[in-house]
Amino acid sequence: MERFSSVSPSPLLAPYVKEYWFLSADSTGKQRAIPSGYAGLIFNRGGNIYSEEYSLYPKSYLFGQSVRPVNIGFDNLNIVIVVFQPVGIKMLLNMSGSELKGQNVGLDLLSPQLKELETRFRDTLDDQKVVCLIEDSLSGYLNSREDYNYKRFASVIQSIEMGESNISKLADRACLGYKQFKRLFSEYTGLNPKEFIQINRFSKTLHLLQTSSSANLNEIACKCGYYDKSHLIREVKSLSGYTPSEFLSNVDPYSDNRLLFQSFFVDIRT
Repeated sequence: MERFSSVSPSPLLAPYVKEYWFLSADSTGKQRAIPSGYAGLIFNRGGNIYSEEYSLYPKSYLFGQSVRPVNIGFDNLNIVIVVFQPVGIKMLLNMSGSELKGQNVGLDLLSPQLKELETRFRDTLDDQKVVCLIEDSLSGYLNSREDYNYKRFASVIQSIEMGESNISKLADRACLGYKQFKRLFSEYTGLNPKEFIQINRFSKTLHLLQTSSSANLNEIACKCGYYDKSHLIREVKSLSGYTPSEFLSNVDPYSDNRLLFQSFFVDIRT
């Protein structure tokens, strides 16, 4: 039996944390992780997690941004996931997002506080108590000195989410030169601007595929900023490993409660 729940962060951490997820499954299974535009922490209280090549992931780990789909397997899944806002890892943990791109870094290689946190709630069954423990720990990373780059990149990300895709205009919005903007954007988000724009467009497309039963691919392509239907199909295939119709065959029925989760993981049924 599978169990999933999500908890919103406190107002103090909401600028840096998107959601907390609790996911468990009693059996062995597989899912496909797809690029989402977010990085996060996975605290594993269950069995092994491994890649499609059957190489084991660290027991608990920090995962960076990704730009390709990866099939993962699990045994008796029981995990807590901290989903960071796009600039959350840089702001909270002061780690370069670009160095974490495509990486899964075990807690043993990170701060002792995170390893201690894993130990403290390993046997805690109450989700809200776990969230309190996580927030107490993450709050300790908050720096009283405000990072002026946070506001500029939060504003840029908001512009991208509203449909802006011209990198020169985004650099102007950040009051940075073109090259400096691209370098700092990658450091703060883990993706270069082009990749972030592409994945944001991809996530919107997946959402419309699931919620707009009457919309055709030409309409979705227009709404999401693709050149045409063929461009949409190529990009969905590249980032999910599925064509749009194959994606709909493999994704779980749409749920508001799992909206963000379904932009991270897709079932492997075919």
